[in-house]
Amino acid sequence: MKYTTNIHKGFTLVELVVVIAVIAILSTLIIVSLDNAKMTGRDTRRLTDIKQIQLALKLYYNDTGMYPTTITAGASIANHGSNYLLRVPSNPLPRTDNDCPNQDYTYTQLEGGQRYSLTFCLGDKTDDLSGGIKTATANGILDCGEGYVPVPGSATFDTNDFCVMKYEAKCVAKAAPTSGYKEPTTPTGGYDNNAVPCNSDKEVASVATGFPITNISQTDASTYCQAIGAHLMTNAEWMTMARQLEQVPANWDSGVVGTGTLHGIYTAGGIMEDGGVDTSPSSRAQHGLQLFSGQYLWHLANSVGEWTDDICTGGDGEGKYHTDNSPKEWSEPVLDDYERAVAGPSNSAWTSTEGIGMFSGCDPEESAFVRGGDNNGSNGNGLFNLDLSKLPGTLSEFIGFRCVK
Repeated sequence: MKYTTNIHKGFTLVELVVVIAVIAILSTLIIVSLDNAKMTGRDTRRLTDIKQIQLALKLYYNDTGMYPTTITAGASIANHGSNYLLRVPSNPLPRTDNDCPNQDYTYTQLEGGQRYSLTFCLGDKTDDLSGGIKTATANGILDCGEGYVPVPGSATFDTNDFCVMKYEAKCVAKAAPTSGYKEPTTPTGGYDNNAVPCNSDKEVASVATGFPITNISQTDASTYCQAIGAHLMTNAEWMTMARQLEQVPANWDSGVVGTGTLHGIYTAGGIMEDGGVDTSPSSRAQHGLQLFSGQYLWHLANSVGEWTDDICTGGDGEGKYHTDNSPKEWSEPVLDDYERAVAGPSNSAWTSTEGIGMFSGCDPEESAFVRGGDNNGSNGNGLFNLDLSKLPGTLSEFIGFRCVK
């Protein structure tokens, strides 16, 4: 009798390794896909939460004429028996999607309740909003592009919400707009626009690297901003930004508003690149100022002064700036009638000792606004420093600019 033996051959070691590798890859893809789906769900909820809060705040404002001083996750938004939101939602966990900060939604009342800032973060693109930190306001949700920082508008200065350059304007190649030029360089370290204008195959941008554009007139600065679909920052926008920055405790070396020195004033080192400063706490204190959203604006008062799109008219009377261009403290009574309200700090007692800068009058008449400070290191450097002594066509290695969208 003939017997037949069936031999079952097993997997080879190589085949087992391949199968295990395929299973691992598929598992990873499934996990990543699941994680992305969960993050999308969290982002959708975040956006829904913010819109609910905005609606409740609008109803509250309609009844009271102001926005609430604070709102608290888990508590209601209510007033005298009217309940606008039963429970303020909390940012879903985990909150660190794609490097978002580990924090709840952050609400700040602005201008005595006439405006507010509501900060949140999206892990990725949601609806028509890009991922990253966002600021919701009474007018909507600010979605600024790369290199720009959102600033809620002001009732005091009659400004709308806007996005301002995070860095001083740099000159970049249109074909490679992520890195600013350093040459030609001025003796103090700025990009010399008078030697090689930033036009043709070049344009302005808000990037960390490179030197700020200098030796440029107010008129040309305005033209350059318009070429990228923006405009030269106005004094009203500067003041909207500055009055918010002065109220952030973290911007004062004491951690208390009005006590000690406001950050961002001159320190030795001349005009600087912005690259790398975000990672250094000492650089943040010296060169950066933080908005309520937690985002930083760099070198407002210690690299180059900055043109704003304004012309002053000197003389006496309403709407006139004093013509004496010798530096004055913002606390001087001569500035009580007009200047401090439209161009100075909110506290009439603050001086250059607090690092806020000084005021120099409108001489000659119809001169241009230069805000902030430069690397000269004078006491005049500071967030509210205002120099009205320059003609619009002045070229200076100590004056640059910022654009606003």
